Amino acid sequence: MNIVILIYDSVRPDFLPVNPHTEVQAPTIEKFARESVNFREAITSAPWTLPSIAAIIGGIYSHKLGLYTWTQPYPDDVKTLFHYLEEEGYSIGTFVFDTRYLFSHMPFAHVVDHSRDFKKVLKWINDHSNTKFLLFYHGWLTHIPWEPMNSDEAWRRAVREIHKKLRENWQDAVKWCKTRYIKAIEYVSEHEIKQLLQLLEERDILDETLIFLISDHGESWGERIEDKTQIRVNFDLHGRFLYDENIKIMMLVKFPHSWSKGKTIDCQVRSVDILPTILELLGIPPSSTSRPLDGRSLLPVVKGTDTKRIAVVSTTGLVNEDYAPYIAKMAIRDFPYKLIVDFEEDKWEFYDLLQDPYEMTNLYNNPTLYKKVLKLKELLQREKNLIPSHMVEQFEKIKMQKMLKQLGYL
Repeated sequence: MNIVILIYDSVRPDFLPVNPHTEVQAPTIEKFARESVNFREAITSAPWTLPSIAAIIGGIYSHKLGLYTWTQPYPDDVKTLFHYLEEEGYSIGTFVFDTRYLFSHMPFAHVVDHSRDFKKVLKWINDHSNTKFLLFYHGWLTHIPWEPMNSDEAWRRAVREIHKKLRENWQDAVKWCKTRYIKAIEYVSEHEIKQLLQLLEERDILDETLIFLISDHGESWGERIEDKTQIRVNFDLHGRFLYDENIKIMMLVKFPHSWSKGKTIDCQVRSVDILPTILELLGIPPSSTSRPLDGRSLLPVVKGTDTKRIAVVSTTGLVNEDYAPYIAKMAIRDFPYKLIVDFEEDKWEFYDLLQDPYEMTNLYNNPTLYKKVLKLKELLQREKNLIPSHMVEQFEKIKMQKMLKQLGYL
């Protein structure tokens, strides 16, 4: 069985062509969805790339791994997807948005090149089509500025211009941004995904290949920022918040031999479930010397033998002036309820996603929901206790500095 994992940055599931309300015209993705299992309630471990993908390859929540800066090495007591498949004799090829960042301190990821030239990806597949292989691809065309750039400076200039548009004329800028975003999704559908599927079919290996078409996180356009003049960085669009527009992800899975094709799963699942799913399909037990997995296989969910929704933990981390990471916010999503805490502001939010899917009405202080809030607070506290000590220390340091500054000592 070959394995292809296509991660397209920032793609929201409500922008997929299988959604009846979308404007996206992407026939290849639409056809792929008909041949796949569509997990409509898939949640990422973090709303930005590094911690999200770290959780995917390890099957462990981001806040336990503690990876929130590009220069951090992967924990050596965690066995990743790459480790497992290398032991099984797989050829592994990884393509990333920029080789200086993602996996730059993780040689076991077998990074081949950047992902901007898709011809190189197709060539790699063609060269390894006679062996069992893992292709791990992170595409960035669906990330702001939603079009290819020929240099870092051009990319930064385009991003700054978009932030400026959002600050100065937010409503018109959002329409403009969404149009570009849609075009980017349509482009990768018909110029990347289509070519990849055609190549697998030409090499007569499509039917025996497991394909994940997913995103690492969602996207927003400053809707949650009251003062639009404060939109300054990409983190204001994704990364800073834990609302569903940022943590719900695309997850379409085409199993070998068209198993369960066309099925839609409404049960809540998690990005950390991807690794244990692959391990079960390959008959590989989780390593007894590695940290225990948070994820669990999706196969019982697809078979209908496991329909219990699992509470999902999502976190976002920031860095202080020393570029030291700490957890800023944490969310527990136990559908239909969701609890979010901002540790810096000591602010709590509680939502009923069935009644309020856009998370506009904070019910945290509603006395009739006290027991439900308490239940999720207990779950959150258990997960908070598992945050690495160095991140807790950084947060306490920052909290003390803010207090001293407010008192006039700094």
